[in-house]
Amino acid sequence: PPAPPPPASPGAPPSDIDELIARLHDEMDLEAQDDFDPHAPLTTPVDASRPKRAPVIVIESAGGIEFDPEIPSLAARFVGLAVDLAALVLFLLPGLLVARRDGSDLKFVMAGALCGIGFVGAMALYARGIAASGQWLGNRVAGTYVVDARNGAPLDTGRAAARWVMRFLMSPVFALGFLAALRDSQRRTFHDTAAGAVVTRAARETWSLADDRP
Repeated sequence: PPAPPPPASPGAPPSDIDELIARLHDEMDLEAQDDFDPHAPLTTPVDASRPKRAPVIVIESAGGIEFDPEIPSLAARFVGLAVDLAALVLFLLPGLLVARRDGSDLKFVMAGALCGIGFVGAMALYARGIAASGQWLGNRVAGTYVVDARNGAPLDTGRAAARWVMRFLMSPVFALGFLAALRDSQRRTFHDTAAGAVVTRAARETWSLADDRP
């Protein structure tokens, strides 16, 4: 720091700086200014206090960051599809039986109505089961679950119903919807991707020598 200026002699007239400091004393009337010394040496930067550490930021998530689904095999996916398809055929059976009989156009209309009712009924039961536990008939047999692909949360009934419709009305077209699972790392089919879902299985139990150590 620069050397302090020499003190003024007792008989010397006051300088402009001294007059300005005296005016500030009179206007502000602060007690802390009583000890102010304009000729004191400047403080070094190391004397300044360091800023306090910022508080810890907590980020909450719905599980999407840590969600790592266990992907079932293609055989398990096929078993689940076969069981659900068999259940759908049972729901459509009354309409199919009416359609096989020879008769007027009214019977074909009735057959179509019965098939529609059966399809919607199966869809409603499927959506409720998926929304409640992630499983319906095929999932229970194959040991799989249908969950949200982002965070593993259960699907709502609307998305589950949409997955059912696309699964049996759109994915079977040239089998392209099912073949999409062959190129997907999570084996997601067309109806899985459209509904934002992924099929998972229960995590496998692991064992190591460290588990038996006291």
